[in-house]
Amino acid sequence: MTSQIELGVTGMTCTSCSSRVQRKLNKLDGVDASVNYSTETATVSFDPSSTSTQLLIDDHRTVYACDPSPDMTRVLHHQLPEVPVWRATAEATGLADNAVDAIACAQTWHWVDPAEASAETDRVIRDGGCLVLCWNTLAVHHPWVLRLSRIMHSGDVQREGFYPTVHAPWQLEREVRTEWVDQIPVEHCFELMATRSYWLKASKRTRAKMEANLTWYLYERLGFDEGQIIPLPYRTDAFVYRR
Repeated sequence: MTSQIELGVTGMTCTSCSSRVQRKLNKLDGVDASVNYSTETATVSFDPSSTSTQLLIDDHRTVYACDPSPDMTRVLHHQLPEVPVWRATAEATGLADNAVDAIACAQTWHWVDPAEASAETDRVIRDGGCLVLCWNTLAVHHPWVLRLSRIMHSGDVQREGFYPTVHAPWQLEREVRTEWVDQIPVEHCFELMATRSYWLKASKRTRAKMEANLTWYLYERLGFDEGQIIPLPYRTDAFVYRR
């Protein structure tokens, strides 16, 4: 289920400022944002149930969150006000030594410096704790999904069987690789395409071509009907590391 919130945005001095803020918001996975310079607001749509932070919350643990993006931390604070959140990176979390029992990074480790992030997690995770890395990507071993990913220019698909780069003292203890299906309306494929960095950087002409290609592929080549629920296969790769 998609949630929508409206955030106040201060400090913008021209329409170019609002465009830059909108581009940064739309670079976040699964986020669709529109920034209005005249009203100094940002309308942000996202799925809160799919966030890794939401999935970690229960009555038996304390959860903290950090992200380098001010926009992402603002959205998380609005949606989950009970979770302390601050701006930081995996290489410099701002946590004290031996502060937590575990760190979980979802869809992020491929963006970090693995040597620095490995050292930082070693510093802040207590003895006996673990580092968990997780990715959800389109299951492109299905030929029709592979072609779909190419039409949408999904450049963030990890190769099947990959291992993340993690440095000592961390050692891989367990890995989980599984496939699952997301039942989505066929039109949602257009929304998914609009979250890709290629789309966000593309010209109007290129976007129109991408939409035309996707329309042909879904409705003519694959024969889906408008409003039809389709099974979109995903692959999850998760890794647990201990010292």
